[in-house]
Amino acid sequence: MGRVIIIPEESDDLWMLYNIINPGDYVTADTSRKVHHQLNDGRNTTASRVRLSVHLKVTCGDFDKDSSTLRIQGRNLEPNGYVAVGSFHTLTLECNKPFELHKKVWKQDVVEALQERENHEVCPDAELAVTLFQQDHAEIYLIGKGVTAMVSKVETSSSSTEGRKSSSSSPSSNTTKNVFFREVFAEFIKYVDLNKVKNTVIASEDSKKDEF
Repeated sequence: MGRVIIIPEESDDLWMLYNIINPGDYVTADTSRKVHHQLNDGRNTTASRVRLSVHLKVTCGDFDKDSSTLRIQGRNLEPNGYVAVGSFHTLTLECNKPFELHKKVWKQDVVEALQERENHEVCPDAELAVTLFQQDHAEIYLIGKGVTAMVSKVETSSSSTEGRKSSSSSPSSNTTKNVFFREVFAEFIKYVDLNKVKNTVIASEDSKKDEF
């Protein structure tokens, strides 16, 4: 059995994966699950979200072009404390989220499809790069002749923490913001060739564009 680690970068990558991931293949990916804990009073509960790795034997898949996500359904093969062995589970594969694909037999056309996507340049004629800051993440776009491609999405470290509140001027908040900005900049220079792309735009509804 051979395996590859795949990081889809755009919607077309997920569409290609939808066509090559077949029933009987194995997919391993990180996911999250909401866990309820009973309080000491025995009546009330509290919920938290935990991260875990799930290893599925694929039964079917579904591609949603509107949200650019690929949902893989299958039976869990490994115990992890939250998903029972043999139970059905759904993994959501997204852009810029790595996962492992295992196949017993790798057909030549599948290998060639993966190699073609690996060598594919998302927007070879890009003339403009746009960094758009949202409330809890940033999106980086390349815009060329008739093509607009989101090449990266960077989430803040606090975006996955539910119910967390902190002052925007607190030291911890400033540290988190600086780490976030460094991650965005690293993604920007990874995908934007400034020798080719002559124009850039940084935008946000708040002050992030100025702080960045």
